[in-house]
This record gives sequence, structure tokens and C-alpha cells, in this order.
Amino acid sequence: MRPILPINMAWAARYLMCVPPSARRLACDTLFDRAHWADKYRKRFGRPHLYGTGTIASALAYEAMPPEPFGNDANYAHAFLVVCQTILERQNR
Repeated sequence: MRPILPINMAWAARYLMCVPPSARRLACDTLFDRAHWADKYRKRFGRPHLYGTGTIASALAYEAMPPEPFGNDANYAHAFLVVCQTILERQNR
């Protein structure tokens, strides 16, 4: 997967806001897996995958998302926390 920028984290959190809190962890893992697969595909074949080019943002290209909320929105904060936890856990693997 390509490097994760802060804007990618915000996009992922906005996407997770549309998912029930109990399913966010699985949805976030799936999102990161898709970005990883797309990056491997791009490197091997030299063209974008269905899931994009290997960034979280490109893996979300076809998903409907709410506009970015304020940082003190509890639903957004929880979704952002799930994104951060996923990043930390994947780096420790």
C-alpha cells in the first residue's frame, strides 16, 4: 500500500461513518486490504486496479461519503480512531 496521508485518513473516516460502529473494524481492514492489493497490482502490471492505484483514497473512489464533519463530531471521531488503530496494528505486524 502506498503511504497514508492525513487526507487519506479523513476520507477513510468519512467512509466509516456510513458503517455501523460494530462493523467499522472489519470495513476498515477491508479498505486497507483493497488498497494493498491495488498497489501490488499497479506495481506488477503498470496500470490501476479496479480498487485504484494503491491509496486509501483511490480504493474509495466509487463509495458515497458524507461531507467532512467537524472534528468534535462523536461519530467522526470514533471512525477516525478506528482508522488510526488499524494503521498502528498493521505497522506492528
